Amino acid sequence: MSNRKPYWELHIRPMFRAFDNEHMVRLNDPERRIDLFDYKAVRDNAVKILGALEDRFMPPKDEGGPWPYEWIILFDRWINAGGPQLDRADATYKATRSGNTVSVAYTVKVARSTDFAWLERVGTSDSPREYVFYVEPVEGGSPDEQTGELRFAATAGVDYLVINDVRGATRVPIT
Repeated sequence: MSNRKPYWELHIRPMFRAFDNEHMVRLNDPERRIDLFDYKAVRDNAVKILGALEDRFMPPKDEGGPWPYEWIILFDRWINAGGPQLDRADATYKATRSGNTVSVAYTVKVARSTDFAWLERVGTSDSPREYVFYVEPVEGGSPDEQTGELRFAATAGVDYLVINDVRGATRVPIT
């Protein structure tokens, strides 16, 4: 078994399918209703959710069926690790356009040179495109700056993107 710490964004949230969430948010009993896409709701109800998963009654068969045993073990590891979330990056950005291509150059400050930082697109809208800048802490190393670049094809009229980082939502103009 891996010693890697399980994180909400990487390991737990992706296990909840859209119809799992739809089933749970439409329950008539408010005591059982949980938004499975909401970190705080899952963290606050994690033991209750784990019990339902271990009893093999969630998700119901007509809603996709029970989770594989390995997923249940991972969910339990996440609970025992304290329900961790990834850190948000502390970064600066510059977005430029060349024809239909947008390049987003970034410099990110990380606590350790071994930390892994990346931009992850959320949603499907192109106007604006929205990203979250995550950092996964990795043991070792000393404070560092990392640079990188993201490129994507942009449709006409897209003049900014939104990056959610340690400061919240940052509107980045495309020049």
